[in-house]
Amino acid sequence: MMLQAYIDDSGRGQSSGDFVMAGFVAPVENWLDFNHAWQTVLDAPRTLDYLHTRKGMHPVPSGPFKGWTREECDAKIYQLIGVIHSFGFLSVRISIPHKHYGTAFKGTFPTKRGKRLDNPFYLPVYSTIMVTLRALAQNGIVDKVNFTFDNETAQEQKLILDAWHGYKDALDLSIPTFPEYRIIRQMVGDPPDFRSDKDVLPLQAADLFAWHVRKNSEYRERGEDYTHLAWQSLSAIEGPHRDWKSGDLTGVALEAIEITDAIKTKAVKSRSGRLCQSSHKSQL
Repeated sequence: MMLQAYIDDSGRGQSSGDFVMAGFVAPVENWLDFNHAWQTVLDAPRTLDYLHTRKGMHPVPSGPFKGWTREECDAKIYQLIGVIHSFGFLSVRISIPHKHYGTAFKGTFPTKRGKRLDNPFYLPVYSTIMVTLRALAQNGIVDKVNFTFDNETAQEQKLILDAWHGYKDALDLSIPTFPEYRIIRQMVGDPPDFRSDKDVLPLQAADLFAWHVRKNSEYRERGEDYTHLAWQSLSAIEGPHRDWKSGDLTGVALEAIEITDAIKTKAVKSRSGRLCQSSHKSQL
């Protein structure tokens, strides 16, 4: 059996709330059935071309929701959430507060090592892959997992691919010292691919989840509870998550970059298990 994860981001370019990576994981054949069910809801009156959560949740709906009432938008979104629940997906979400990320990384490190860290894609992707594979393995699911991300810029795609290769290479270096990682290494599928959420329906579900994860972070930052019914429903879907704290960021992120750079120069062998080991200790 092959597993497929669809992941979207939310919160890029903002100064408040979190930068989020979130989505769902399921067997490939489940996604085929999901596509039919999701499209059926889109096609039902009032017909929606595709789900764009931000435009549907805006006080003045726009894009594919242009001209819709608030009640019509909510009804369609709740029906689509019902589709997600009906398939029993595993959810995954990673949140990194912008204010902590900026303090820890933005322009702090020499360009050669810090360039990737200025853009908050490398670390959350690395973390997304790690918590997904770890959670599956801990529940006795050890099939290969492929990841599909929403279309990004060329630079962001490179960061995502760097993170995937960095995690895979860290596992390879760790196995001699920590043989338990051999199982997780066998779960690593093909390099991530990038698709448009207008064309790939599971990415619309990931967009829906990621948007509400980020909105929850904005409320949390203000000391308020985000009580929207859509969030209450989506957040109840079981799955691994990591909400990064200020004190967590510098050490683990720098070690990920250190190991990746060391692999390229073949300068390190004895340190090879540190990232996976430290990540295990911190319950990444």
